[in-house]
Amino acid sequence: MVALKRTYWWLGGMVVLFASLWFSGSALVAMTLRQDGVVNQLATHVTSPHGQTPLEPIALAHPLRPVYYYHFASAEAAEFRGLFEEAVMVFNRTGVVQLRPGTAQMGQNSLTFFTYRDADSQRADFTELGKGGPHVIHTGQGTVNQARAGVNLAHPELRPRLSVAIHEIGHAVGLAHSSAKTSVMTARDHEQEWLSPADLAALRLLYGPGHA
Repeated sequence: MVALKRTYWWLGGMVVLFASLWFSGSALVAMTLRQDGVVNQLATHVTSPHGQTPLEPIALAHPLRPVYYYHFASAEAAEFRGLFEEAVMVFNRTGVVQLRPGTAQMGQNSLTFFTYRDADSQRADFTELGKGGPHVIHTGQGTVNQARAGVNLAHPELRPRLSVAIHEIGHAVGLAHSSAKTSVMTARDHEQEWLSPADLAALRLLYGPGHA
């Protein structure tokens, strides 16, 4: 997620933006090369005529269980427990997914919260506020998502934001960037601290009955 000064830029899920095109003045389509060692393939986010938030293709392609066990990657990340856990509650209140504290066992989804400092990500037109994404693997007990969500501490003047934590958890569980201004998944941070109906519809598509 980024704070933009002039233009939109897709940086969610540890991606490098290759190209973006506006179609009909409303839908942003971005071709990306993931650099997180998880997917390592060209992919586009998946849109739908039903109006839900776009989905990460890797999450849509593989059935995922709706329960995640989260932990903190470092003592520094744990200092922001309150921020991350407030974001966790936003997702738990949906009744679609459950994010629980603890260590994931074999065959269970995990979610790692982390902090990092990347001052180089600040440019003339944007500042990176966080990053996150899914890491889908196959085990003998099914498909597992070893997801990550983090906030960038390199810009203290911008302070870690709840909206960013929610946004990056969204990426971690499979939501992609949205061009809808009402979505928490917009590339530009509007400090929105709730999921929109379109965001909820996307979660239900990924984790609703019959998918996993």
